[in-house]
Amino acid sequence: MNLNPGRLDMVKWVLPLGLLVTILMLPSAHAVPADFYLMEVSPKIIEPGTTTTLNITLKNLAPNYAVYLRASLDPDDISPIDVVGIPRKYINRAEKADESTGYFGVVLQGEEIHLSMLVHVNKDVDEGVYQVPLVLEWKNEILEDVTQTLYMGIQVKGDAVLKVAKVTSSPAELKPDMENSVVTVTIENAGKAAAKSVRVKMAVQKPFSEAYSDSNTDFAEEIPRDSTHDFILSVDIDKEAEPGNYAFPLTVTYRSDDREYTIEDEVVLKVESNADFEISEVKTNPELIRPGDDFRINVQILNTGQKDAESVKAVLKTKSYFTGVKTDYLGDINVGKSKLATFELTADRDTIPDNYENDIKIIWSDGDKRLEEIESFGITVSNGQNEKGSVIKPAAGLAVLAGIIGLIMWRRKR
Repeated sequence: MNLNPGRLDMVKWVLPLGLLVTILMLPSAHAVPADFYLMEVSPKIIEPGTTTTLNITLKNLAPNYAVYLRASLDPDDISPIDVVGIPRKYINRAEKADESTGYFGVVLQGEEIHLSMLVHVNKDVDEGVYQVPLVLEWKNEILEDVTQTLYMGIQVKGDAVLKVAKVTSSPAELKPDMENSVVTVTIENAGKAAAKSVRVKMAVQKPFSEAYSDSNTDFAEEIPRDSTHDFILSVDIDKEAEPGNYAFPLTVTYRSDDREYTIEDEVVLKVESNADFEISEVKTNPELIRPGDDFRINVQILNTGQKDAESVKAVLKTKSYFTGVKTDYLGDINVGKSKLATFELTADRDTIPDNYENDIKIIWSDGDKRLEEIESFGITVSNGQNEKGSVIKPAAGLAVLAGIIGLIMWRRKR
């Protein structure tokens, strides 16, 4: 028998309606409503900030039935778990729920209902177990409204996920023969839970070494999620260190509530090839400087670094007692070479005889960079006496004393 489309639509509506009418004519349990129980909920643990599918199985354990059943997850928003979109639901034997309204048809005694809901957990929520309400609404056999609330214990718990965000050094350009160079390792927690007992250890090797005991390791009690922590390490660099990049193994260990984690990474430190200077000799003319004297200082500046220095300038910084020309331009100084910086000065007449420490700032160019370092030396101002004579006299006296002792011993032998 062939049915036209109009008849097919009528059959689709008449059959469910007939089923509903038949069920409504069944003998009731006299005001004993349907009673639903949670049979299964999965997953039981959801991470903060994630979206997942929550599967719920309900079962009607009462002798009565429910008509036009509808389920709502946490409609008053008392938990951190929210439904995304319209939940998909179906039942085994009765008609499927209408997708747009979320209604079921009729749920008989002993019948199970399976709900599938896409849910999202707030990323800022604290870890813990949350009682999430599932509100059920239906009509009984005489079409009265009935409501039942079931609570699901869902645990919100995440794992910490640590990674090395960046590595910096102070100074930014490491040089040979440096001490207590600070290396900062920034660790980021990109996970969903706090990382506890976090320890960072860098396995330093030649030409680097620990600045002091355990300076290659640092510890933090906790790194909260979505945050970073700076771990401070300290190293020394050998004088013979060649320019280049040096990679060292880095180990990060941390704990969550129930397990321990270890991640392996590396730290790359760069040793720059820079010029470096030292004062190899200082001479004054005259050698003996008295208050009120004009004098010249010759400072021999040697490039002991690993790179030629361009446009070198020496700037003398002295006490106010010394006046005069305190800047000298030296030009380029190649590696292993030296140049003489000369300063014409005058010692004030009121200068107190003493040894005065002075700084000399050495400024040079390295490409587009302007670099500088400071070295020190002393200037002695005399009280005006002949210091050479004062050294000679004690020496002559010792010679005479030695001669007398020798003469006495020779006479005793005779």
